[in-house]
This record gives sequence, C-alpha cells and structure tokens, in this order.
Amino acid sequence: MATYAFSDNSPTKAFATWRTRASAPTAPSWAKKVGAKVIDLFWTLGSHDVVLIMEAPDDETMAVFGLNAGKLDNVRTETLRAFTQSETKKILSRMV
Repeated sequence: MATYAFSDNSPTKAFATWRTRASAPTAPSWAKKVGAKVIDLFWTLGSHDVVLIMEAPDDETMAVFGLNAGKLDNVRTETLRAFTQSETKKILSRMV
C-alpha cells in the first residue's frame, strides 16, 4: 500500500458547522468504502486545518477519496504521495 498525506483547508463558512458535523469519524468510513485506510488524523495549525495520513493501493483510490470529500462543497483538499525511508532508498538507488 502507498502512503499519502491528505489535507483539508476549510473556507470560513465551514467553521460554523465544525461543532455539529462529525468529519473526523466520517473520513475513516469513507476511506474504507473506497479501499483506503486512515492511519492517523491531525487537526493542525497553519495553512491546512486537518491532515490525514492514509494508505491506499494506488493514486486512483486516493482520487476517489478526494472526490468524495469535494462533494461536501465546504473543503479544499490536497493529496500528497509520501514515500517511506525504504521507498526513498530504492528510488535513490535507481539514479544514474
């Protein structure tokens, strides 16, 4: 499984519903439905409000997860492919 960092930057109008919506429990269930897994979820300070560390079999699966989040119409998301140290070593060993 590949590792990803998935972030959410909510516009101001979304903050009004944060206390009543259950977005944190929703993410793991959505991930499971599309074939991905939430490893951890962080509420963050800075340019992103939430960062999820996730695993998925491929980029397409993460795209489906992101599209589902986009249906909420109150989030802006970014997905980053993250490489483990062992994956990075393999990549660097292929340099010519």
